[in-house]
Amino acid sequence: TPHTPTEPPAAVGGEEKTDSIAHTHACSTDSTNASTDTVTGTTDTTTVTATDKTDAVTDGDLMGLKKNDVILAIDGVDVADDGTVHFRGMERVHLAYVVSQKFPNETCTVTVLRDKQVQDVQVRLRVPNLLVPEHQWDKKPRYYIYGGLVFVPLTTDYLKDEFGKKYYERAPASLLAPLSSFFKTDPTAEVVVLSQILASDLTIGYELKNQKLNKVNGIAVRNLKHLKEILDADLSKDQDAGGAGLGGEGEKAKDKDEFVVFEFEHEQTCVLDRHEAVQLTGDILRQHNIPHRMSEEL
Repeated sequence: TPHTPTEPPAAVGGEEKTDSIAHTHACSTDSTNASTDTVTGTTDTTTVTATDKTDAVTDGDLMGLKKNDVILAIDGVDVADDGTVHFRGMERVHLAYVVSQKFPNETCTVTVLRDKQVQDVQVRLRVPNLLVPEHQWDKKPRYYIYGGLVFVPLTTDYLKDEFGKKYYERAPASLLAPLSSFFKTDPTAEVVVLSQILASDLTIGYELKNQKLNKVNGIAVRNLKHLKEILDADLSKDQDAGGAGLGGEGEKAKDKDEFVVFEFEHEQTCVLDRHEAVQLTGDILRQHNIPHRMSEEL
């Protein structure tokens, strides 16, 4: 017997334009059936987008979904006005259940009401390019440590590990907000989170945890790799100036920016002495028995 999904795992998208991509975690009840114009929900595993040319689909069928299409059925399975499909007996589940039975790059037939006419369109399933990735089982966790501050990318796996299966009730609003964005507007975009602060003399008084990082020294952080590039520049400055870098001793480099300012949500900040952070990072790692200050991917 198929497993009843506890969270709707699919999204339905449109053509190549971003504004025509529609998420079907919840469907509109403004019309007789589910409208693809509704954008709500938190999770995805498969998305439906316009198809490319394949042996099974002709050029004339390559129409794809458009904004304001009303979804009537998927592969012959009727979709109710609340966005559900029949499951078994009197039970109904979200229409994502039908989509989740297929693999990425497979095509499906979606019956829609468009311009007062009922028609079938062919769409291809694709893995969505989510701003907050989920199902990272095949990837090693990524992290970056600077002056005892541990930064990681935001994923649904991280939210579940920190706050449990009901993370959508327990996690802070700043970490849940990116889930509403669904898809990346920039292919390299990533939400960076301050996971924790390792205890040390450098960070006494700071009790920040699970905070969304916005800027470093006024520079908007695009992703974890970008954060590394910004902060690694500090390490090279000190080393080039005669410092010993991580855990060593040497003269402090004379630089116009004496401090590193991390800006988080809700106007919270963390200010570290630039040179002390460079000097003490190695000692902090050894104190906490951490062999590397960053993951292999970085």
